[in-house]
Amino acid sequence: MIPRIIPKFEGYFNHYCSYLSGLNYFKADRYENLTKQRPYKEGLSPDKHMESKRQQKFSRQIQKDLSEIFQKEMRSSFGNAFITITEVKVSPDLAIARLYLSFMLTNDKAGLLHDIKEKSKQIRSILANKIRHQVRIIPELEFFLDETAEYAAKMDALISGLDIPPLKEGEKIELDD
Repeated sequence: MIPRIIPKFEGYFNHYCSYLSGLNYFKADRYENLTKQRPYKEGLSPDKHMESKRQQKFSRQIQKDLSEIFQKEMRSSFGNAFITITEVKVSPDLAIARLYLSFMLTNDKAGLLHDIKEKSKQIRSILANKIRHQVRIIPELEFFLDETAEYAAKMDALISGLDIPPLKEGEKIELDD
């Protein structure tokens, strides 16, 4: 038999239980929030425009401070490689930050990313010392390789390699409707 709660406190208990069920206690919920698609107005990109102002401000702050850490404080830890943070995405509860990195002056990008992931606790503690007076939560850092620069260079090489004959005088381009 379940003990009966004193009627006076039963309302408080039910309210507290409903409050707890609405909180995101589990990491799975946080990861789901990062990938959840929300409806957006036509013409707007769902990437940055769907983040709140707070998330955008927080991600800019993290990007600025972490780029300082990679360029000044930990540059020798990664073999003097030039590490650039191209994008930071933050979960709505600001507990998880996904960082997209690009590397220069290194041949082994996957190995460098592995080294960064191994030292993520050290990087997070240095970040915590920098932003501890500005934020409540120091986010967990997840690092990913950003390959957009390589993809753009590859596409540029493909397009420049195309042999497109010039138009003859009086000839028009026909477009299919």
